[in-house]
Amino acid sequence: MQYKPPFANDDVKLLKSDRVYDGFFKLDKIVIDHPRFDGGRSGPVQRELMVRGHAVAVVLYDLAQHAFVLIEQFRIGPWYSGTNPWLLEVVAGMCEKGESNEAVAVREVFEETGIDIDEQDLYYITRYYPSPGGIDEQVTLYAALVDSSKAAQFAGLESEHEDIRIRVIDADWAFDACKRGVIDNSATIMGIQWVQLYGDDLKQRTL
Repeated sequence: MQYKPPFANDDVKLLKSDRVYDGFFKLDKIVIDHPRFDGGRSGPVQRELMVRGHAVAVVLYDLAQHAFVLIEQFRIGPWYSGTNPWLLEVVAGMCEKGESNEAVAVREVFEETGIDIDEQDLYYITRYYPSPGGIDEQVTLYAALVDSSKAAQFAGLESEHEDIRIRVIDADWAFDACKRGVIDNSATIMGIQWVQLYGDDLKQRTL
């Protein structure tokens, strides 16, 4: 089945937009009017939108060791929600103005794990919105084959208050951890399960 959306961006009318917070994150209060499925219009609808920009994530897989190179770091969201705030994650970072997704991936992999990769090592997986109801962020997800023995022990930029521990995780444990909710963030779950389902695509690149 080929999906064709019933409406387009131009069908939505922007009535008002105000930036109500401008810090590390930016928050806009927006009033829009959009078409309804029944043929009418919504009338003025107010939404709050967190403006994040675009991000890149990379799942690093060591084929020889059947292991993932993940990072472990503190996250404020789970702490505020009352759950364990030290998460196992894939490498990820925000795109700076003028940077390509591939350049961001290479930079972030080195900054967060100490592993050097080239743009041609990246295998495109997908692009998705992690929380489209209130955030404009779009994540581009890649996979890359790496030698886990080249990973650093600790990493992170002091200027960004990053405190990162690099973990080499057995792939079968990681597959099960996604099922059990031990690994509980979207980019990491998607990346690991993609390798579980389509890892042969990566193997073909080594032949």
